[in-house]
Amino acid sequence: MKFKGLSVRLQAAFDLALPNLDFWDVGCDHGQLGTFALKSKKFRSVSFVDPAKHRIEFLQQRTFEKNARFFPFELQAVQEKIEGNLFFLGVGGTT
Repeated sequence: MKFKGLSVRLQAAFDLALPNLDFWDVGCDHGQLGTFALKSKKFRSVSFVDPAKHRIEFLQQRTFEKNARFFPFELQAVQEKIEGNLFFLGVGGTT
């Protein structure tokens, strides 16, 4: 599934995702990949994870999908079972 406005790099990552599983956008920044995952309706849930609380709050304010979940902290602090599609894109090499 191709989405207008998705960069070649993000589209390539999105194309690797397995449908009907959870989708984790870790270090989501502005949430572009996760937002496209939500629009595709191919996944059980879409989780946005980023330690920058203001970014997560921004995404929460503009996302009204029931299957969207938001975690304003590092992935290590997530207390839920993490399975399915897990994407770490755009994070620094030391992360």
